[in-house]
Amino acid sequence: MRYIAMSALVAMVTAMCYPNTSTSVAPLDVVVKFCELDARGMRLSSTTSSAVTPLVAWEAAPGWDSVIVVAGCEASLVSEADAKAVVDVEYEVLGFIGGYTWYPMNTDDETVSPILVNSDRVQMELVRSRSTPWQIASPLIRPHVHPEIMLKRLRRHIGKELIPQQELMRTIEHLEMLTESVEGSESVQR
Repeated sequence: MRYIAMSALVAMVTAMCYPNTSTSVAPLDVVVKFCELDARGMRLSSTTSSAVTPLVAWEAAPGWDSVIVVAGCEASLVSEADAKAVVDVEYEVLGFIGGYTWYPMNTDDETVSPILVNSDRVQMELVRSRSTPWQIASPLIRPHVHPEIMLKRLRRHIGKELIPQQELMRTIEHLEMLTESVEGSESVQR
């Protein structure tokens, strides 16, 4: 029964993302949909990651214990030929959460986190075949999530044992400030 329910969910999501596979969705549209779902935290849980499955060619993704917090991103088609395409995505990085610890985006202090820069530019490679629509083949990137979504997720951990509450509360405070500053901004642009 679970298999049937999961199959129905995957079929429904596939139908929503690819209403007619004979006239495949453009590679840019696939990446924009992926970025929107990623910003909403859909890759952070095994219960919601199936929404992303039709958009990617990789079999399974790891369980992530860290995320990049972003205000949004801009995607643009670089190339498309036959069964391969490349889409450039530039994320507006606000910070990084590792475990429950907040690392602000700060280019002046290299000790904060070596991965943090003003933006995170990724070239997504897509593939397709006669039997599958466009899918992101690589790279398998760390989740890029909007601060409001991370704030909601982290608030659920307040008061739970085995979770460093001081770190959690500091991270929540930073995300509350960020959420106010990016409220109302469109997360994915073309």
